[in-house]
Amino acid sequence: MIKEGRTILVYNVLPKKSGDLASNARTRFHCLDEDNSKRFEEINRRVLPISSISHTTGKALSNEFDTIGTIVRLKVNDNEQEMWLTDQNLKLLFIKVMEGPKLCCLFDGLNVGQNIAIWNLVTFGLQDKVAQAIANQYTLVSGHPQAPYLREALKKYSEEVTNVNDLVKEADIKVEECIIRSEFFQNRNYTKPLYSSVSINVSEIFDESSEDNASIPAGLTKTDVAMSLINTDEFC
Repeated sequence: MIKEGRTILVYNVLPKKSGDLASNARTRFHCLDEDNSKRFEEINRRVLPISSISHTTGKALSNEFDTIGTIVRLKVNDNEQEMWLTDQNLKLLFIKVMEGPKLCCLFDGLNVGQNIAIWNLVTFGLQDKVAQAIANQYTLVSGHPQAPYLREALKKYSEEVTNVNDLVKEADIKVEECIIRSEFFQNRNYTKPLYSSVSINVSEIFDESSEDNASIPAGLTKTDVAMSLINTDEFC
C-alpha cells in the first residue's frame, strides 16, 4: 500500500514540461521493505527548525520543508493570508498564501500564541534575515499532527517554551521592526520583501496579447504564478 512515509521504486514515468512526473498505464510502483528502505533515510521527512531555514545545508530536498513554531501574527482577508511564526530563540518565519480563504482555507481556527506544526511549505528566500515561505493547497497546519516526527518535535518544542505570552510579545516587537524596515527599504528602491509586497497580478507576468498564452490554463491562480517565479534549482 502506497502512503506517505513509505519508500517506493517507480518505473515508467513520463517527464512533464512543468518538471513534474506523470504516470500512465505502464507505470509501476514497488514498495520497499524496512531493511531496504534504510539506505534512503537521508531523504526521509524531518522537521527543519526555523533557525536552520537560512542555512543552505539545512534546506530540504525539492525546496519543500516542514517546521514548527508559535503563531505571532495572523492576517486573513479575501485575497491573501499571512502568518508570522517564531521559535523559542525568536527566529522568525513569514508565511504567505497567495489566495484568500475561499480558495485555500489554511489558517481557519488558528490563534496567536498557539504552538503548531506546518508542513509542505515552499522556501521563497530570505529578506532582512527573515525566512520567507509560500503556503499553497498542499500545505497543512495543525496543533495536533498525526505524523510521528511532527508530533514528537512539537511536543519537545512545547516543553521548551515555558512562557508563551512573553515569547509572543517579544516576537511581535521583532515583527513590527521587520515591517518598518521593509517600508524603509521599499521607499529607497531596495528589493521588496514578500511580507510587504502587493498581490501579484497575473497580467503583469504574462502578456495577454501573446499567442503563446494559448498554453496557459484559464484558471491560473496567484499561487501558480508565485510558484512559477521560484527558481528551485537555487536550492538543490
